Amino acid sequence: MKKLWKELIDCGYKAVGTAEKLKAEALLFDALRKISCDAYRMEFAFDGWGTNGKNMLTMEAPQKRKLDCEVFLGSGSGTFAGVLRPIGKNIVWNMYAWDRYGVFQENKLVAYVSGRPEGGVLSQTLAEGNSAKPHFILGSDINDVLKALLKDGKQVRISGCADTYTQSDMRGCNLVLPLKSTEKKNKKIVLCAHYDTMYNTKGAYDNGAGAAVAVETAKLLKNNDIGSDVDVVLMDAEECRLEGSRHYALQANPDEIAFVINIDGIGRGDVMEVWCGPESFERKIIELLQADAEFPNKVYKNSPPPGSDHAPFYERGVDVCMFTVNDQDIIHTPYDDYNEDMLRNMEKMPVFIEKVIKGLLH
Repeated sequence: MKKLWKELIDCGYKAVGTAEKLKAEALLFDALRKISCDAYRMEFAFDGWGTNGKNMLTMEAPQKRKLDCEVFLGSGSGTFAGVLRPIGKNIVWNMYAWDRYGVFQENKLVAYVSGRPEGGVLSQTLAEGNSAKPHFILGSDINDVLKALLKDGKQVRISGCADTYTQSDMRGCNLVLPLKSTEKKNKKIVLCAHYDTMYNTKGAYDNGAGAAVAVETAKLLKNNDIGSDVDVVLMDAEECRLEGSRHYALQANPDEIAFVINIDGIGRGDVMEVWCGPESFERKIIELLQADAEFPNKVYKNSPPPGSDHAPFYERGVDVCMFTVNDQDIIHTPYDDYNEDMLRNMEKMPVFIEKVIKGLLH
């Protein structure tokens, strides 16, 4: 598992539509085919997005200052200049409330800026889809400066450039390993983890760790018939509005799926977050994990937040559970790189996941 994980990290920034993502796809497909020749590619096309990396934001007045920033995945392209005005909150994935500003040229809104109330600058996705206007993200340090200037009645002038593009037929590819049971006492289980990253990170935590754990768990399940078919799915385009899991979920019959286990982010901490739904399924998980010693510190979240690959299944009425050892200090940043503390948590996950699946079936 360590070798595969490091090879995924070494692929670089694996955003959809990039050569680096294709390299990771080939690496993981080869790993799945070594487990079983039944592994196959599930290709799909979607309304994609990319950046050429030349995204800049500058405060022109009341002081001249280049602003450390990222653009939202889905940001529009173009250059602009105008006056910064607060317009409310940006609710990111229905979970995080960020300060939201508009850049106005006279009375025309020409760009958006979102400032994190806590934490450094990172990348994130516009959940509504690709925008015609540039959308920028600032860390809390610069956000605090802007808020103080505006509170003092200063006119803050901003200029910027977003160098992005859209592609209506961008290729995505889920990697599917079907593991067949000879008994089939239960409905099919879906075990998934995404393997793409945001455009600015190698994604060791999010989600090279999850992809490597899913492959290792597949080896355990291959050698131990649990009485259910299992689809092990490495999802593409999770960062691009969950396009890969939406495609898979729409092809599947929800009545034939017992439950979905999603692995997204195995970080450096000691708290396992468990995102479950519906509540009746969450109760089963809580009761099952009462005696678990692998991750003694757990936090349960219901209804499960929508920002990962379990969401399209949950929307279709399927029982879902996502496991993550959250690491918000590095997510969607260049700092998400190889770390031995992540590896220690990863090494506990395959047996943990296998026990969860078996426990839910019996």
